[in-house]
Amino acid sequence: MRRKILYIFISAFVLCFIQSCVKYEKQNIYALVKLKAIYPNSKDILSIDIDSKLKGNFFKNYNNGYKYEIPTFINGECEIKILKGLYIISFDAIATLKNGEKIKLRSSEFSSPQKAVKLIEDQMVLELNLIEL
Repeated sequence: MRRKILYIFISAFVLCFIQSCVKYEKQNIYALVKLKAIYPNSKDILSIDIDSKLKGNFFKNYNNGYKYEIPTFINGECEIKILKGLYIISFDAIATLKNGEKIKLRSSEFSSPQKAVKLIEDQMVLELNLIEL
């Protein structure tokens, strides 16, 4: 009798464990974020290069402190795969215009914990308002 009860208990535990794993596998913990540079003459921007090694340039997960390297923007857009969470973003960049001119731009809209942005959907578009320096 004890053996049957133990067997039923272990079976129920294993079944619950398997169900929780299956449910967890269906959840995506990563987000694919398209970053769009918004600048008054953004149609003229060919590329935007960001030096992630500079201290003031960051794309940081506020939850775990992980810093991502921001890819080069081509025609004002880029994509990055990140862990879902709360992010602070700030950078100075060099933009190359279609006429070959280079200008300095800054994004500081989400630069502090009070201004952090939630990136929690599977796919998102985040518009970054840039100012010229």
